[in-house]
This record gives sequence, C-alpha cells and structure tokens, in this order.
Amino acid sequence: MRAVPPELRHYLLVEHVAGSAVFNFLINALIAWLSFRHEPAVPLWGQQSIIGDLLGTTIILPTLTCLIVTRIVRMHLRRGRIQSTGFTGAAGNVLIRLPEGAFLRGLTVGAATMAVFAPPMILALVASGIGGLDVATFVWFKAGYAALMGAMVQPVIAMWAIMYGAGPEPVLEVSRDGVAG
Repeated sequence: MRAVPPELRHYLLVEHVAGSAVFNFLINALIAWLSFRHEPAVPLWGQQSIIGDLLGTTIILPTLTCLIVTRIVRMHLRRGRIQSTGFTGAAGNVLIRLPEGAFLRGLTVGAATMAVFAPPMILALVASGIGGLDVATFVWFKAGYAALMGAMVQPVIAMWAIMYGAGPEPVLEVSRDGVAG
C-alpha cells in the first residue's frame, strides 16, 4: 500500500477538513439564523424543526459539497497545485464504488451520511427530552453539526476527485473488485 504524499495529506487536512469545518460552520449558522430568526424557538418535530433541518442538512450538505468540491479539486489538478493519485487499500476500495457523476455521487454520499449521522443524532435529541431549542442554541447546534459532518465528508469527496484526476479518464490503482492494477 502506497502512503499518501505529505503535500497531499496537507492539502486534504487543511482545505478539506479544516476548511470545510470553518466554511460549513459559518454558512450553516447563517442559514439557521435566516431560517428561524423570527421564531421564538425551534421545535424538535415538525416541518420547520430541529429534526427536519437535521435531515435536510444531512442529505443536502454532501450533495452540494460534491458538486462544488469536485470542480475545485479538478481545477487544482489542472493548475498543478496537487497531483492526481490512486488510493489503495480500504480508501481505494470505497472510492472506486462511488458513482462517476458528481450529482449522483453526492446523493450517494448523502444517503450514506443519512444512514450514519442522522439516527444517532435523532436518538440523542429524543433521549435528551427537549421539546425544542431557542434560536441562538439551535444556530450553534446546526453550525456545529454541519461543521463536523462537512469535515468528515468533504475529504472523501476530494479524494475521489483526486483519484479520478482532472479529466474524464479515471486514474485508478484499484479495480471494481478491489484488486490493485
């Protein structure tokens, strides 16, 4: 298994973990505030609620991230800022199975985040016994949730784009059956 070059590791950590966390925190705090600023509180359940917003964020954030980040990474590849590489091992085996189109890939990652992130968050919220949150607390909750989710999802999306390179031809070292080639 080939190690990830230090410059690529730095790129992924700084831009796609830390950068994603900061960007998603700020943008989702703004969205939460704009959405609920005239409300006295945000209820746990309902059409405009903590759970409704959490589910929407969980599917929309990865989908939009995939559409945007795929283009940015490909631009960075074309300009030589980073080099395309294949990923071997577990990372390559997961990435190779993602759909090629950015929108479908984003929805796939969104469905995975829905399965992984949403149930424990909903259970924790229900178990806490809260009926809702004041708007300021909800803004912090949504911003923190989006920052954490973005920091975990965006590097995967960036790695996929790096693996496939700047053009339409994939740069792969792992076949669909997981065999390096």
